[in-house]
Amino acid sequence: MLNNERLNRVNTTLKARQKIFLEILPLLFHTNSMDLPGYVSKKTPIGIADYSPSKKCIDETKKISKNFKYARKAMRGFAIHALYLMGSSGTIAYSAKSDFDIWICHDPELKKSQVALLREKSDAISKWADSRGLEVIFCVLSAETMRQGMTESLSEESSGTAQDILLKEEFYRTSLHIAGRTPAWWLVPPEHEHEHDEYLAGLIKKGLIDEIDIIDFGSVGELPAGDFFGAGLWQLHKALGSPYKSVLKLLVMEAYANEYPNVQLLSNQMKQAVYNGETKIDALDSYILIYNKLEDYLKSRNELERLDFVRRCFYFKVNLKLSDSNSRSAQYRYEVMSELTKDWGWGGDDFKYLDSHTKWKVNQVMDERNV
Repeated sequence: MLNNERLNRVNTTLKARQKIFLEILPLLFHTNSMDLPGYVSKKTPIGIADYSPSKKCIDETKKISKNFKYARKAMRGFAIHALYLMGSSGTIAYSAKSDFDIWICHDPELKKSQVALLREKSDAISKWADSRGLEVIFCVLSAETMRQGMTESLSEESSGTAQDILLKEEFYRTSLHIAGRTPAWWLVPPEHEHEHDEYLAGLIKKGLIDEIDIIDFGSVGELPAGDFFGAGLWQLHKALGSPYKSVLKLLVMEAYANEYPNVQLLSNQMKQAVYNGETKIDALDSYILIYNKLEDYLKSRNELERLDFVRRCFYFKVNLKLSDSNSRSAQYRYEVMSELTKDWGWGGDDFKYLDSHTKWKVNQVMDERNV
């Protein structure tokens, strides 16, 4: 239910051409037609487990290529286990200008040459998406790769084992299931996180779940104390391009370090809330979870000036100008941010000042930089 609600929220922010991309994306990886975007070779591995295109999907695909005809064929196996959309999609921080970060989880038995062809296909689809005004970043990996902690081969986002854990934590907290197998992690109750593999094996042995229906990236695990330093340095590097976003992530790391060794990871907090019966999508929003954690942490230390700065960072990250009446069209994002800022005691003058930050004078910019 949560997955579908978040996908619906993504769709409300997209333009018509972008919605079509998301609709037909699984089909582009399920088939290998020369008439469709992303065709590379007849040898390119295709097929998504437990996927069958809807009539709407086929109709939209035919609008792109009149020559395309979908013929359902029996497959010996599926090269792709699942497709996921992760990051800010479906959260308060997502807007029509945000990019799509898509994970293509392939069969670990694929040969290197086959994986290379799959990467070529994803690159071609990315270029086609760009022509439709949508920035798409694909990550091609297998669940086994993630279980072994080999994220350096997946992304430029790597900085040691801490980044392995944080990337997996972010995946569980933000990923949206598009097609294929579902993450096994959700089937393991929070209190059994420390025995993830054993608990999952028990469910399979009892016949409660079928192994071919799930994809297992493994437990999030624990953050080694020494890795806080590496992860912090990495965020300082990332801050060169996205300072406000990096401040939020740096402070999350600080809050985690403060909790060490009993670190309460956001993904586990989210899963616990779901297991406790929480159904409100805003309460499970990844970025709101981040803000709430930082607010609790800074209030406990009576660091109210830092909290005020965190609120500004959060406001800039959401990138919704509340002083502009046109922002009301953002619907749920406007409502949520209006409610939050009301609790912060912010008003019209605060919004006007922050929303004009691109026109700040040099002294104002320097003051913000120093903070």
